[in-house]
Amino acid sequence: MQNEPGAGGEGDQAVSFAADVRLHPDDDRLVVHRAPRSYVLRGLPPALRDVLCGLARDPLPLPLPLPLPGDRAAAEPASGRAARHPDLTRVLERLSHLLVRDVRAPGGGALLRVEPLRALPLSLPPPVAAGTPVRLSRFALLRADDGDIVLESPRSPARLRLTGDVARAAVLRLAEPRTAEELPGLVDRPRDPAATPAVMARLAGLLTGLGLAETAGPGGEEDDPALRQWDFHELLFAGRSTPVRDTLPRFLNELPPQPALRPYPPGSTRVPLSRPELADLLRDDPSLTAALESRRSWKRYGDEPVTARALGEFLYRTARVRGRLGERPGPYYAWDARPLFERTSRPYPGTDGIHELELYVTVRRCDGLPAGTYHYDPLGHALVPVEQPERTGEALIRRVGRWHRAAPDLLITVTSRVRRLSWNYGAIAYALTLQHLGVLHQTMYLVATAMGLAPCALRGVAEPDTVAGALGLDGIREVVLGEFLLGTRPEDGSSPGGPPDASGWEPVNSADWAHRVAAGPGGHESATGRER
Repeated sequence: MQNEPGAGGEGDQAVSFAADVRLHPDDDRLVVHRAPRSYVLRGLPPALRDVLCGLARDPLPLPLPLPLPGDRAAAEPASGRAARHPDLTRVLERLSHLLVRDVRAPGGGALLRVEPLRALPLSLPPPVAAGTPVRLSRFALLRADDGDIVLESPRSPARLRLTGDVARAAVLRLAEPRTAEELPGLVDRPRDPAATPAVMARLAGLLTGLGLAETAGPGGEEDDPALRQWDFHELLFAGRSTPVRDTLPRFLNELPPQPALRPYPPGSTRVPLSRPELADLLRDDPSLTAALESRRSWKRYGDEPVTARALGEFLYRTARVRGRLGERPGPYYAWDARPLFERTSRPYPGTDGIHELELYVTVRRCDGLPAGTYHYDPLGHALVPVEQPERTGEALIRRVGRWHRAAPDLLITVTSRVRRLSWNYGAIAYALTLQHLGVLHQTMYLVATAMGLAPCALRGVAEPDTVAGALGLDGIREVVLGEFLLGTRPEDGSSPGGPPDASGWEPVNSADWAHRVAAGPGGHESATGRER
């Protein structure tokens, strides 16, 4: 029978609220809360409200029983009680993304739990035909979580917690196409009541219906050009780095937030840097439009090195701390009672003033500064030498030459103390830190262009483990994110706003602005592009 438990129908499942859902009953309403949102249900009949409150404690079997649990009108005819089932079904459908579904095997044994990640219909997908070959999606991820084996995919609206041995064994066999008829003989549990074709068909139906597996044959993932161009890790990152529900501080009252400024060992050597004068910048800087239109990437450099004075100005204008807010209790927003954490203000934007990025400067040549690798102290506006083996800085510069065919005066490595973000923003922390890297690079480009230097952001970090080791990082507490080259411009360099040195470019949308900026108002070369 289709609705008998374990036979593949809805009779083998039960629903309940997820563990982090909180119910707050009131006189005329029921508030269902799961951070960061609340759902207010008004005008519920007593029986319906009792059922919903019970879902926080005990699962409710599907299809819905008669009478309803806690029904105060049990003497009512069955037809009258059944008429209220549509009301309950509508409420459950509305809250379906807050409900977990436990799917059972024959005899009531655990098979798996379905945990919604976004909107999910109350009814789970039906079984597949017993002879249909099914295989796991190449985007499926099997991992350990809180003592369970979990199966998920960025293409799926739900996560499956494989609570039964048969489910775990069967999923492992689906690396290649298998049918529900074949699977019982492959899981090596002949006496287990769950090792039947009917249960395997139910499992295969859930996997395919939820996007965790696919039926073998034409029209699959390998036949979809869009899916073929997604790598597993890229699609997983895209699918898991934007959820609203996972952006709250899950480590509040568990772990302390990381300090706004990276601490230094006592007695650390410091190299003070020069500070520019605002009046000079206001007088000499080109306009924003001129800097934007003149901006380009350089990998060829002049004979003269960058000066220590220019480096000091560059770092001061791009990354210094210009204000601090210490940690103190109090409301974060009017609607949010989280304690304040230490924040800073800097020239480039950063979410909530967290500013988790760190800058390391490797000097190949700099007039007034010895070669080596330094960490930038944005509060003291100074460089702190990095303890490293002899000639490590030279190795970092040579690595850039091998991969990017450039020998800059300065290599600026950007890292992230990503725990500053993950304490407060959970699942989207790494996505946020990459956004911050982008705005920092743009700030660096504009300042370097205004100063007449030769900037270039690299498209990726070559040999990141080598870089992390050279900087004394473990790759977990502080992650290497990006690299930025800086030098002087070559004396024979073309106009900084000119098109790429390649044929075939079609000028569109005021492409001549860069040349007009370089020529200046009177038709002569402007100060833009000249190092101060």
